[in-house]
Amino acid sequence: EPPRVTDKGDGTYSIDFAQERAGTYTLHVWVRGDEEPATLAVSVEPASVSIAHSTVRGIGTGWSAGGATSFEIEPRDVHGNRCDGADTVWSVRVQGKQPLLAAAAAAASAECAASMCRDAASGSWRVRTSFASAGDYCITIVGRRRGESSDVPPIHARGSPFAVCVTGGAAEPSR
Repeated sequence: EPPRVTDKGDGTYSIDFAQERAGTYTLHVWVRGDEEPATLAVSVEPASVSIAHSTVRGIGTGWSAGGATSFEIEPRDVHGNRCDGADTVWSVRVQGKQPLLAAAAAAASAECAASMCRDAASGSWRVRTSFASAGDYCITIVGRRRGESSDVPPIHARGSPFAVCVTGGAAEPSR
């Protein structure tokens, strides 16, 4: 949709536009037929985190019993932009032969809780764990806003739950 320009009647104009992708944009504005446009830099920030649009990378890739494994939770807004997500509490539950539970709350700087660490620069969460035995596992990743009542059901990250087959060798995601 093109920008909407409104004459405010006092010698000034307002420009309204919608942009879903975060980033820095340059607006070129021509006023009353000027040959050279005025140039304005506009910064579009990500929207607040959308747990349902947040992504998980590296799950079930090369997982084998006895070895350390990790995957990453990337907070995203409703438009798919990476965002801070510091107001989000993530929970990861692993069910299968070896039930595990790791939960952490986001903080302003990198911190670790259980097997989950937040990268303050990217806002991503790195989850580390290991499996003592081969088998089929279900990994559920859910989140909720910090301070939200526990009566409100948590929301699944995109793709959750994940079915993973941990083998004696390389693992293959079964989903």
